[in-house]
Amino acid sequence: MSNDDFEKKLGRQPMRAVPAEWRAQILREATAAVSDRRSPAQCEPRPETAATAWWHEWLWPRPMAWASLAAAWVIIAILHAATPAAPLVAQQPPPSRETMQRVAEQRRELARLLDFPAETATPQRSKPSEPRSELAGPPVNA
Repeated sequence: MSNDDFEKKLGRQPMRAVPAEWRAQILREATAAVSDRRSPAQCEPRPETAATAWWHEWLWPRPMAWASLAAAWVIIAILHAATPAAPLVAQQPPPSRETMQRVAEQRRELARLLDFPAETATPQRSKPSEPRSELAGPPVNA
């Protein structure tokens, strides 16, 4: 049976009217269901301004994804606020005198094995260097 045959068959059948009492009852129940579910303020269409329409259109395709992302950021913020601040670099005490002597001995031994003079194996501490710029006066802030 093709669509044309089906449409012709439906066209030949007489249209039956819905009983008036059924129609009234259906409309009463539908009106009651709508009024229970919505408040009067919700029934009126609210005007959307151009300022709110663009973000609503942008966020609407995936509202659950955006809500999940917002919840994740809230959790991250709470965890960040609850975590005590820790120093970025662990504070270590300066090396002891024994450690410094051992390091110096190892450098001397390494210099001896590599046939370097002993003076170059130990680092020389120099006075703080002078400024390297050729400016005559102090720097000028812009």
